[in-house]
Amino acid sequence: MNTESEQKKSGGFSWNWGNGIALVIILFICTTMGVVGYLISLDFYVVSDNYYEKAEEYQQHIERIQHTSAMDQPVEIMLSDDKQNVTIQFPTDTNSQETDGKIQLYRPNDSSLDHTVKLTLNDQHRQSISTANLMKGKWVIKVSWTIDQKGYYKQKNIFL
Repeated sequence: MNTESEQKKSGGFSWNWGNGIALVIILFICTTMGVVGYLISLDFYVVSDNYYEKAEEYQQHIERIQHTSAMDQPVEIMLSDDKQNVTIQFPTDTNSQETDGKIQLYRPNDSSLDHTVKLTLNDQHRQSISTANLMKGKWVIKVSWTIDQKGYYKQKNIFL
């Protein structure tokens, strides 16, 4: 009995499970309010104003890839053994006069190094691009072309 009366006299705080539950509830409420306040402060605007048009463009891109995969002979994108040229080889049944397109040399980590070249096939249905002026590292070769108003697309990663 002495110990209880001594605690009451000294005015000390006694810790019990009720105090612990109250503390946990208060911390939970404060954390929840903090998260809600943070989420309210975030911008929730759409990344692109014209996302419907972009979705349609993406669907067209998917169709271009499907057209390319349905070809009897695939278009080949090859890096020469000495890494001095990228060659795009089209099937021999491709009419080079009716083929219209472009080749994009895309640098993932620095868009200022990107190049775009008009697709111009020679008599062997191929086009070569020199890599001498390209920085070493990863490049993505993106070839998009149209034959008889039908779009095609192929890409390949290369490392110089």
